[in-house]
Amino acid sequence: MKRSFFIITLLCLMFPLTVSAVISRAKVGSVQPGLTEEQVKKILGEPDFIQFNSVYKQLGYRKDVGNVLDCVKQMIMVNFKDGKVVSMTSQPIPSSGGEHPVPKYVPMPPMPIDVYPEQLVMSSGDFQTLVGLIKNAPNDHNRMALIEAGSLNNQFQASQVAIVMALFPNENDRMETLRFMGPHISVYDNTAAIMEQLTAAGNLLEAAVILGE
Repeated sequence: MKRSFFIITLLCLMFPLTVSAVISRAKVGSVQPGLTEEQVKKILGEPDFIQFNSVYKQLGYRKDVGNVLDCVKQMIMVNFKDGKVVSMTSQPIPSSGGEHPVPKYVPMPPMPIDVYPEQLVMSSGDFQTLVGLIKNAPNDHNRMALIEAGSLNNQFQASQVAIVMALFPNENDRMETLRFMGPHISVYDNTAAIMEQLTAAGNLLEAAVILGE
């Protein structure tokens, strides 16, 4: 019994060193409305992923919360508006036996509904930031995770989607990009630039459905 307790304690002590540092519940609770992004980073560190649209920005963290003997893996989402914290949510991360995946759907504050489609489109600056993150991702799996996360609560021009698709030399990856971003197109300025990147008959048919052509 003592040996089992020793092994469990040792694992709890070692695990944060191999995955992420344990952060106390009190420290997480110190993130309050009104804090700036830099203040949040001083508390929680650099985020594991970032989401943004024309109204909100979200920093996402995967953290072991508690202490070395009692820690729970959590996804923490901190939402900003006009550079200040407006809300924070957290949820346990189910054990996956490997790297913790970014949840497929991450809660964000709803977008205002009294705006025109052009106003919902990701700004040029934010889009360039997203493209830069995708380009610098270490592998295609991470690139797709960024595209999926960046598509949530955002709208795009068709020409923006075409630019992201062109980052991939493989047609299957370009098609996967369209599956994530296509349903979020609100300005159909250049759908031809999307279709030109596809050659397989099945992909062309699916793309036409996604684009409503």
